[in-house]
Amino acid sequence: AGAAERAAPPVQRLASDGVLRALRDVLRYVEEDLGCGDYHFRVLFADHPGFPGKTRAPEAGGAVAARVQEAGLLFLVVTDSGRTKQPAELPEDQNPAFAMDLPIEYTDGEGKTVASRYTPKDLIVGESPNFRTFIDAQARPVLVTCPKRFVRRMSELPEAEFAELWGSVAAAAEANGLAAGEVMDIRVNAGSFQNLSHLHLKIWLSRDAFMRRWAAHPRVVEALEASGE
Repeated sequence: AGAAERAAPPVQRLASDGVLRALRDVLRYVEEDLGCGDYHFRVLFADHPGFPGKTRAPEAGGAVAARVQEAGLLFLVVTDSGRTKQPAELPEDQNPAFAMDLPIEYTDGEGKTVASRYTPKDLIVGESPNFRTFIDAQARPVLVTCPKRFVRRMSELPEAEFAELWGSVAAAAEANGLAAGEVMDIRVNAGSFQNLSHLHLKIWLSRDAFMRRWAAHPRVVEALEASGE
């Protein structure tokens, strides 16, 4: 990455060419070279309290290791070939990523039911031509970015949409006033690691940052009341 990219706030660097190249290379290594279709993928920033002071370059070798080092981020990938759990397959007219006007109600792959009188449209905090970013339907300190059409995994996206996806994450963080250190990490599951069978990026925030921005949001208030907080 160039000097200008490294000077940008960590979340804003997600939209940079260097980081996008590194993300593509790591995905290609995991899915094609290692043959893993089921995995948990996480991006950590250098200002995250769990970011190690020293990291070992991946054993992918050559260009992949160089791109990861150049990006200045930590990519964590967990795979498990023995997983038997499968994500919930929801019809598009019941899927909260697509059914914008229906009250939220679904059961995920772990059997957890999520229900609210509010609709996905009520939770939108960012939008681009092909993606929307929502407050988490469970009102955890999370923003969720989803494609507007059904996509199962990141590697299915064409180059322009792949860049738009990560640019949407950066734009949502900026538009909602999230400062450096308030975005903890970005998480993406694939295959059996998903609870719902569509691509969605989870932007995990510090609880303080989330509550500062959205404590008065009706869905958050509803969830807090239901939990007795």
